[in-house]
Amino acid sequence: MKMNQKLSQFHENFSALSSALIELKASVTEKIAPIEKDILDKEYEVLKDKDIMKQNNKTIKDYELRIKQSPSKLKSLDSQYKDQNRIKFQLDLKLKESVRNLEFLKKRSEIFESPLI
Repeated sequence: MKMNQKLSQFHENFSALSSALIELKASVTEKIAPIEKDILDKEYEVLKDKDIMKQNNKTIKDYELRIKQSPSKLKSLDSQYKDQNRIKFQLDLKLKESVRNLEFLKKRSEIFESPLI
């Protein structure tokens, strides 16, 4: 009979330990869940910040490239500006010459059309 008592006692102890273990797991899970959520939230924030940093670095590199290209673009634009000014000056001269020729022709025409006195 002692063996049955020992087995019965062992079974009670095992059941008690099993219940305590289940309660301990539930308690730990209950306490750890909010901490795990906070960790996941922080990891997500870090990933978002890394993406923002990558985008900012890309933008910075783009601006650095533009800054490096600016002197040659400026020279090109300056050259185009000078060419356009030269063309404008030449066209202004042609226009003035054409206006003078037109006025001259108009005066000649008036002379030929005027009645002889």
